[in-house]
Amino acid sequence: MNEKNPTTNLILAKGSQTSSEVLLNISKEIIDGVRQSRESGNPNASSHSKQRHPQLTPEDLEVLHQISQNRNINSATTEYLVEFCEELGEFNSRLGDIDTALNAISPHLARNESLDSRFLEQLSMSKNKAVRKAVAQNSSTPPELMTELAMDNSKDVAMVALASSKLEPDFLHTFAGARNTSIRATVAHNPNTSKSDLILLAKDSQALVRMAVADNENTPENVIETLASDKNSKVRTLVAWHKNLQDNTLTRLAADKQEIVRFAARQNEIGRT
Repeated sequence: MNEKNPTTNLILAKGSQTSSEVLLNISKEIIDGVRQSRESGNPNASSHSKQRHPQLTPEDLEVLHQISQNRNINSATTEYLVEFCEELGEFNSRLGDIDTALNAISPHLARNESLDSRFLEQLSMSKNKAVRKAVAQNSSTPPELMTELAMDNSKDVAMVALASSKLEPDFLHTFAGARNTSIRATVAHNPNTSKSDLILLAKDSQALVRMAVADNENTPENVIETLASDKNSKVRTLVAWHKNLQDNTLTRLAADKQEIVRFAARQNEIGRT
């Protein structure tokens, strides 16, 4: 194989027309080079010491980073990258390039919408919560896997998954009464949350939750009308933008004591004419 050219590789890695075969070859070239450099370390050093010095340059990291995001990536390249990240995660090293590699490759790979479900499932079990969160952000993640991520130990991961429209109303109902305000707000904003839960969440003591209900396009008209009189101006502002707001209530909000509410109501009125 010809000696690698980082600049050319980076251009190809970013290219929307770059074939899956080329992406695989570049990945192999970089990853095999790292593996070989590790294996050919100091012959007098222990295997543990050899593992501490993978030769992964910043240029190579950026190339792998871009490949992980390329929509033309195929299963063979994905498998190569996943295995490589798992190897890096096993190294007992303080070298910064290993942490950088994991952070640069795995989350972006997990967000790639061209990945098939078996790789998404594998990445969803990563010890790195940033990777699991990226899987939850991926629109290609299947509903069953999204449901599992919604129960993740990390609140950050769970909240991303709970925002997904792939979740069923009955499942979302189990979180409507969560103790955490942010989780209740996330459920209140989900388009699949049932009308009965939205009615309940519209009475929440926390304004953040009521704001989420007011911003949910599927919130019933009667609930929106109730929130139009909310004591919190941020809630009323979101109500003033809502498509289900009755004309007479919209007129009333256009005369609200808060300027931001009046502005939202007037813009909504303009949009309806």
